[in-house]
Amino acid sequence: DLADVKLGVQRNIDAVELEVVLLWQAIVRDDDRELKIRELSRHADTAQLDLNTTAAAVSLQRQEIDDFRLTYETVLAEDKACDRAFKKEVGEYPFADDLIKLFKRRSYSHESLGGPDRAHLSRNPYAAIALAKEEAFPRPERLDWDAENIEGMVPGLSQRLDELRERKIDTELQVKRMAAELMELNSRLQELQMLHKDAVELCDKLNDDLHKLQEEREMEAFNLVMLLDLKQGQVEVDMEQLL
Repeated sequence: DLADVKLGVQRNIDAVELEVVLLWQAIVRDDDRELKIRELSRHADTAQLDLNTTAAAVSLQRQEIDDFRLTYETVLAEDKACDRAFKKEVGEYPFADDLIKLFKRRSYSHESLGGPDRAHLSRNPYAAIALAKEEAFPRPERLDWDAENIEGMVPGLSQRLDELRERKIDTELQVKRMAAELMELNSRLQELQMLHKDAVELCDKLNDDLHKLQEEREMEAFNLVMLLDLKQGQVEVDMEQLL
């Protein structure tokens, strides 16, 4: 009858209106979600760039340390060779032990230990760095072998011993400076590794958040299709699910 027809028409109108509301809400949520996805994608791209940059920096730093270590080991070997060369030079003398003690003696002038801070006074930053490294490892004073009055010293021996000792001091200072530089390189490597670790964690978090948003978008679209079942041009809505 007419009442049933009106009721059927009203139900259809209500269903269509509900569909419009649901679609509108879905559009609003989807627009907001798309903004978040674009923002997260931008941050994820930046994080990935940082990750790649730090990974490359860590690789380069490791290579630099490996190359530096080869040179450092060469200098260490040369330093030990200086010790062997001196002992071989004086081994035949009965006073060899006294000469070896003098060879190992290190004394420093007052100026080298507590003199003016030339690095601080320098206006050239590069020169200041070089001076600071030099002042950190001062050079021992030269030894006057003849003044030591070692009994049995033959003419010309003191000059040869002085040359060997100065060569030893050169390599000794180089070893100390390179050891300090190697510590700086390793410290820099640790800093880069921490930056890389942070970049990996941030990149993983952003990608995970982005994946969740994309899943939410797909799930909502799927749910909307399931809720609104189109049959013969009429929208049938499961009210219990919608509510």
